[in-house]
This record gives sequence, C-alpha cells and structure tokens, in this order.
Amino acid sequence: MKESERRPAFRESPQQRRRLDELNRLLAGVEAGLEAEPASPAWPLVFVIGAPRSGTTLVSQVLASSGAYAWVNNFVARFWEAPVLGAKLARAMGLDAEAFGSSFDSAWGTTRGWLEPHEFGYFWNRFFDLGQETHALSPAELERVDAAGLRRAIDRLQVELGGPLMLKNNTWCSFQAAFLAELFPRAIFVACFRGVAWLAQSFLLARRARLEDPHGWWSVRPPSYDTLRRLPVPQQVVGQAHDIQAGIERALRAVAPERVVRVEYAELCRAPRDVCRRTAAAAGLAAGDLARVPSAFESRDVVRVPPDEWQILSQLASLQAGAPS
Repeated sequence: MKESERRPAFRESPQQRRRLDELNRLLAGVEAGLEAEPASPAWPLVFVIGAPRSGTTLVSQVLASSGAYAWVNNFVARFWEAPVLGAKLARAMGLDAEAFGSSFDSAWGTTRGWLEPHEFGYFWNRFFDLGQETHALSPAELERVDAAGLRRAIDRLQVELGGPLMLKNNTWCSFQAAFLAELFPRAIFVACFRGVAWLAQSFLLARRARLEDPHGWWSVRPPSYDTLRRLPVPQQVVGQAHDIQAGIERALRAVAPERVVRVEYAELCRAPRDVCRRTAAAAGLAAGDLARVPSAFESRDVVRVPPDEWQILSQLASLQAGAPS
C-alpha cells in the first residue's frame, strides 16, 4: 500500500527513508564484494510463514528467545541492500543475539528494539517484487527471479550470523514456499495457521487502525485480489484470510511433509515451548534454552467487533470453509 493511504502515525518518515535509501545505495558495492566470498552454511534455514495476524511474529520471537537460531533483527533489516555488512556492524556495536530478551510484543507485526526479529520486507522486495499486482508469483514470474543472487545473499548472511538462520516473512515467502524449498534444500518451514473468522476480524481492525480509508486494502494480496477488492468489506477480509491460507496450503503440497512444521495459533498460545521442540526436531537441532520462553501466552481469539459484525464474519468464514482450495 502507498504511504499516503496509511494514517499519519503509521507512515514511514520520508526523510528517514531517503537517508536509508542513500545509505543502502552507497553500501551495495561493498556488499557485492562480501557476497562474492564463498559461503557454504553448515546449518539449515527456518522460514516462518503464514497469513498476517496468524502468529508468525510471535513464533519468530519465541524461536529467537530459545537461543537456537540466528535471525534478522531490526538493526540489520535497515541494510536491505547490504545485510552482511549490516550484520558485521551490529556485532561491532555489541548488538548480538546473546543480549536478546524478547518483549513478546508487537504492533501489527512490527516489533520494537534493535534486537527484535524483523520481517526484512525491503530485502525480499528486491527479489520478488516484479511489479505484479499480487504477492503470489506465477511460474513465468518465478523464472525472472534472481535465484542465484538470492541464494548467494542468504548463504553469505547465514555464515556471517554464524548459526541456523530463522527468517520470518508473510508477504513474499508464504506463497513462494515451494520455490524457496527447492532453492534451499535444507530449509524447513514453520507454517502458522489461524481460524479464518479470527484472521478476518484482525484484518478489519488493522484497516480501521492503520488506514485513512478503512475500506482500503491492508497487507497481503492473494491471487484472488482483483476479485476480492470489488466485494463488500466483510467478504473482502474473509476472502483474503481464506485465500491466503489456501494459497499457503497449495505451496506446501510441493514441500516434503517432514520439512513442514504446522502451528495453529491456539497451539502456539497454549504451548509455545512445544513449537520450539517440534521446529528443532524438524531442523535437526537442539531446542535451545526453553526456560527463556514463556510456558503460555494469552490468546487473542476474542471478539473485538460488534456482535452483529462478528456474526457476519463467522457466517462468511463457515461458507468459505466449504470452498475449494
């Protein structure tokens, strides 16, 4: 979405963006030299995928807190054209993972504090944003992706960070899971799911909180976007929630089951340490220090819209449950 569509409190500072754009342009040449160095990571990748508001941010914080993974934090993410250099700078400044203690808090997927996990959206835009209308790339579009450059950048970043790298991105990685599984044969996927009605409610609340026009589109655009955006808002958000999760399911069909860790939101809240254990087992790793992970979280599956509105969302979600995937 355009910055002008957001409420002022949620807009990116244009001055800050210009500074970061200039910095990244200046550093891109240095990064190319760093990425040219041979890199053969000894560890698997862990992709955390799922619809927005499905628990992916909390999963990333939980896994980071376990101490078993490296991750892209809010500092390194500012160097989307030069992440290896960003990781070197972070370490030089003492911003390393050993000092991390998560707040387990976020605002619509955005975390606060230099060490908290970041979605790394501008980095993924470099490879997957080809100007298409949706966030799901067709086979022809995937042929245009700089797969070798992406592999080189991630491998070198993982070596720099020195451990199994956990990457959380809803926008691009979720629909492209099959492509990423082929590009990174040792990667596993922690796939987060949540009830469609709960997701739809959260999408609706996000529109009202973040957008100037609450009827505007918020976040991920599934392949059905052009059809959905013409519908009334309740049908839009329910269709968006259903179609994102259906698209992820389709992508995961091409991934070996042992490489996929399915996490339902209710399970995440009830037993986050079990999520750590299952992820570590799939990745062939130790689970880490689970004492640093809370034993449970309060579920946000609570009705937060007027009863009549919730009834509409629930009914539409029930109808979608019978729709083909």
